[in-house]
Amino acid sequence: MTFPTVSNRASGAQTANQADQPITIPAGSGGLLVVELSYADTLQTVSTYTAGWDLLFNVQQTSGGNNALAVFYKEATGSDALTVTMTGNTRSAHTSHRISGAEALATQLPEYATAIATNSSADSPDLIPTGGAKDYLWFSFGASSHAGTYTSYPADFVNGSQANTGTASAGHCIAGAAERELNAASLNPGAFVHDQATVAEWVAATVAIHPAGAPPAGQPFRIRTQGVPTGAGRHDRPSRWN
Repeated sequence: MTFPTVSNRASGAQTANQADQPITIPAGSGGLLVVELSYADTLQTVSTYTAGWDLLFNVQQTSGGNNALAVFYKEATGSDALTVTMTGNTRSAHTSHRISGAEALATQLPEYATAIATNSSADSPDLIPTGGAKDYLWFSFGASSHAGTYTSYPADFVNGSQANTGTASAGHCIAGAAERELNAASLNPGAFVHDQATVAEWVAATVAIHPAGAPPAGQPFRIRTQGVPTGAGRHDRPSRWN
């Protein structure tokens, strides 16, 4: 096995308050596409998105309802544009990654864990992927309210990127991403440190991309959600399974 690698990255923001959230796709062709979407108003949620894409998860803040995080994925075909339409008007920021060397989605989907809180550290939680130690590509994603800036990224993660909707106030948001190649059976990344201190409501996630050619896990991928109810209507279940 060899590690999946990120070949290109992109980011962007929808600063106007509207339902359609257009996503910037990284340059290049082929591979696995993964998009992190931070949106600012949890009175709204994901309604529809471009055909051919799948939703890995959509987790909303429950303390004040000022931010949410959704992650989408797709095996690139050359027709890979993505627009996410919300149930109402909101602002959003996103990061996107094109990955080579990932396992086919028909064999193994990405795995993830999520967490929520209100403070200055968007801290993605421990993730234990099925199948034990492999050459995983790990992502740490942070999505915080009140825009502003992430002043540091999780330790030992590289290629940090971020985008925000501008004004450091309620109704705005920031998305941050960083990556790490590591053969391990589990990983608990550090935090994105946010300059908005205690006012920031955040959702964070750890995502593992399996390497191509790895033995399939043989069971649905693991969902480990911290601090988020998992009942109907919480939108924290994936749209497809192994």
